Amino acid sequence: MWKYKEFSINLLLFRKTYDTLKKAMDNLFKFVDIHSHLLPGIDDGPRDVESAMAMLHLAARNRIGTIICTPHYKAGVTDYTSVDVDVLIKQLSVRITDEGLGIKLYSGNEIYYSEAALSALEGGQAKTLADSDFVLSEFAPWVRWEELQEGLFNLKSAGFRPILAHSERYECLTKSREERKRANILREYGILLQINAEAVMQKGKFTKYLLKNELADFVATDAHSNRRRGPYLKEASVYLEKKYGKVYTNRLLYGNADMIINEATR
Repeated sequence: MWKYKEFSINLLLFRKTYDTLKKAMDNLFKFVDIHSHLLPGIDDGPRDVESAMAMLHLAARNRIGTIICTPHYKAGVTDYTSVDVDVLIKQLSVRITDEGLGIKLYSGNEIYYSEAALSALEGGQAKTLADSDFVLSEFAPWVRWEELQEGLFNLKSAGFRPILAHSERYECLTKSREERKRANILREYGILLQINAEAVMQKGKFTKYLLKNELADFVATDAHSNRRRGPYLKEASVYLEKKYGKVYTNRLLYGNADMIINEATR
């Protein structure tokens, strides 16, 4: 009888220890979302603070511990300032602390490339990711291959490190097998590629090509709300680890993003 009780006590202690360690590991390896339209009222993301907080609660349930806020920036169109971005991040950060969500916010932009946008970056009107040299860049889905290369290489020549946002959307990269190989050219020139978690789960040919060949550098949410376009990463993380392995999945979801955060905090 005593041995049975001792066994039961040891089993209970083991379960408590396991749960404690698992929680600690989950907290240690939380995901980093480098592409999010979380900030309220300044682009096509949430309309108000409460909607943004609903997104943050959903992000916390998806093991997201760091978010780089990347509202759209388009030269001549955007009507908010970089100061507005910083103010909103401070407001949300207070609520995050009050509600115990354990999420760190950084500033950034998703920049629609143009020569004027490049000038805005150089002048500080448009934001790099977390005050690093990394720039989240987007183009029209129908952009010509030559224009895509030129824009990304212009950013690189100016001293920035371009990350191509939602790279699965560009027709010049995705239409055929030969066009998919253009991703290799971009990576050879040091252009980093981000894909959306939603695209991972849709399992399109281009997305699978990037993942199979380890050409993608970041998986992010591109979240706009707490509904369909929400901050969902947990489901994608399970699929990625099962299909492509834990090491590569870790790089996609927080390892590579740590380069950005570490540069920002140096």
